[in-house]
Amino acid sequence: MSLAQATPEPAAALKYKRVLLKISGEALMGDGQYGIDTATCERFAQEVLEARKAGAQICLVIGGGNIFRGMAGAAKGMERASADYMGMLATVMNALAMQNAIESLGGYARVLSAIPMVTVCEPYIRRRAMRQVLARDLKVMDASAIALMRDNAIPIVVFSIHKRGALADVISGRGISTTISD
Repeated sequence: MSLAQATPEPAAALKYKRVLLKISGEALMGDGQYGIDTATCERFAQEVLEARKAGAQICLVIGGGNIFRGMAGAAKGMERASADYMGMLATVMNALAMQNAIESLGGYARVLSAIPMVTVCEPYIRRRAMRQVLARDLKVMDASAIALMRDNAIPIVVFSIHKRGALADVISGRGISTTISD
């Protein structure tokens, strides 16, 4: 999912100007035991849009564990590929919920999926994505992210998004977080 709009202010005061934010499916449950809590999505969307307005470039990576876990399905005897596809569909469902929350607050978001479903999201095409990575000199993508981040001296900042204002604090270099770096 990528974000645009909300006319950014100069990012001079920000410690982190380009942010890849991973939101787990479990975080989208709010206080629930299952599914998607729309109030939680809206609160996260507000934080993302505030960071965008402050000048940060934000990319969200959304999990699907609140709906289905491919590994759990495979462990219970389901064919692994089918279980993984179901997990990917759960991820798209969560991404659509976040897109809806962001757009309801006046922002813009795109949902990309490697499983073609052009009526609900844009196709993720690896070659096209890699061309964009090279053209924009992006330093981090997919499963090798930690190695790439280490190799390019890009820190990983771990924090709780459940605290209001946590994203703004982190991108400004404040707040409670753990930084993993060389």
